[in-house]
Amino acid sequence: MNGLRCGFFMLLASLLVLEWPVLAAPRAVPSVRIAGSWKTLSRTQISAWARSAAEQVKRYYGRFPAPEAEISIQAEEGSSAIHARTFGGRFIRVSLGVEASARDLRRDWVMVHEMVHLSFPELGDDYAWMEEGLATYLEPIIRARAGVLPEDEFWEGVVQGMPHGEPQPGDRGLDRTHTWGRTYWGGALYWLTCDLEIREATGNGKSLDDVLRAILDQGGDGAHTWTLEKVFATAKQATGLDSLRTLHARYGLRSEGVDLDALSKRLGIVVAGRRLRFDDGAPLASIRRSITRGGSAPP
Repeated sequence: MNGLRCGFFMLLASLLVLEWPVLAAPRAVPSVRIAGSWKTLSRTQISAWARSAAEQVKRYYGRFPAPEAEISIQAEEGSSAIHARTFGGRFIRVSLGVEASARDLRRDWVMVHEMVHLSFPELGDDYAWMEEGLATYLEPIIRARAGVLPEDEFWEGVVQGMPHGEPQPGDRGLDRTHTWGRTYWGGALYWLTCDLEIREATGNGKSLDDVLRAILDQGGDGAHTWTLEKVFATAKQATGLDSLRTLHARYGLRSEGVDLDALSKRLGIVVAGRRLRFDDGAPLASIRRSITRGGSAPP
């Protein structure tokens, strides 16, 4: 009897050892909690919206930046708006208006924007523009590469949004000028210029993609605090270039602007009235395509 009992417990222990890695395996995407009800949306639709955004971010990074993260989606009365905020690099709180429709979810950018915050470290109040600017720049790239945002709409957003990020009279650089325009669009303009400089210098062989994936691989997600120096050093190691540091000196510490008209011309973005078209003979046309398609697009 004792022998049978001992054998039983040995078998049970071996099964527990075999099963433990499965039970302890991290989730591939964050968990989603939904509270409330909506006029035309089901909880299934809302869950699918959150999980689709997570898959888009996962596709960009090769993995979801914080699989242990949680997303809480709550109904908000009298609105169709979508608002969200990220806390501690692990929790996203979303207010979804009860009037929101399936079309609103298809066109939403807020969920991906907040998920980008999960992938980049906290840097301190002076550099909030770097965190918000990255989410502003990267969010539409992620959606464009996933095929949910047309390429022309991405560049139309760049053309319309980037002027908001240019310095105004009295500006003291991005580190010390914390207006809405400078924080979001000024930060986005910084990351765009970093991306372009890296791509040009490496013949489109390296890009901001390599920088951001390297930062994440070294533990620089939204739940951790890094110094600016560590970000710069990681970027240099990933690309062989010190672009983030040199461009920070120009835009973060000084109020230098960007010639947006000249930049659009080099990228081959032509605006005629309300219409936008592409000039594929422009010097940076192949880089323009690879930003929204990923990798190194053929010329």
